[in-house]
Amino acid sequence: MGRLTVETSILIAQEPCKVCQSRLGLGVSNMKLRPIEGKVKRLYNADYAKNYRVSDSDEYGSPSFNEYRNILQYYTSINETNQVLDLGCGTGRYFSCLENTIYLLGIDISLPMLLEAKKPISKDKITITQIDLLCASIFGLHLPSGKFDMVYSFGVLGEHSPFTSEICEAVFNTLKANGIFFFTVVDIDSKRIKRSLKRRMIDLIYPICPAAIQNMIDAGISHYMTFEKLENIMVNSSFREFDITRRVENSHGWSGAHFNCIAKKKE
Repeated sequence: MGRLTVETSILIAQEPCKVCQSRLGLGVSNMKLRPIEGKVKRLYNADYAKNYRVSDSDEYGSPSFNEYRNILQYYTSINETNQVLDLGCGTGRYFSCLENTIYLLGIDISLPMLLEAKKPISKDKITITQIDLLCASIFGLHLPSGKFDMVYSFGVLGEHSPFTSEICEAVFNTLKANGIFFFTVVDIDSKRIKRSLKRRMIDLIYPICPAAIQNMIDAGISHYMTFEKLENIMVNSSFREFDITRRVENSHGWSGAHFNCIAKKKE
């Protein structure tokens, strides 16, 4: 059984962070939050985190949960041992879905969410040997090369934060050979957002804008994506094997569709 009371630690990334560097192999820099990250951090306060943790019970066993659980279990059951990274782990909803996992690093920008993750749903079913929970922005971290067998991220990239080529390459670099990247982004068309000429122009120029301008754009627009934009990032990434599917969801106050992407780092 996972020894959550003893082995789960919560670390707060800051510069310099000796524990992050020595224990986790992470480099930390430029930890000043982007405007959109500050917005997300304010949203996921203690009250929100407690309510979100309660909602885990509603989501447990739902069609989307079952699909994600089955995929996580399948890929982590292939290896005898796994080291796994959960980007935007929230309250630890999927911790119990991991098989043969000796180490899990969960990263989230919200400390209240991580505090709830110390008592995740189905805690008695968790078999992970050691869990570290890191309060940090993924944009300020330098992930170690070739460390993880699997990276997953649900309801974060292409939703609360942008999914970019830089993020994609960082994940590719931190995966071991044959490692798996499983993540979701929201299908912008499913949310019935009218993509005006202004929004289409922003999407076009965003990649070439200076960081300061990108931050301003990030703070003011949705990070939802079209299939074409997601596919373009993946085609131009270092991943040579990936599959994108679309899942329509309508449960617990959220309706729309996600693109589910599974990418493999080929040997």
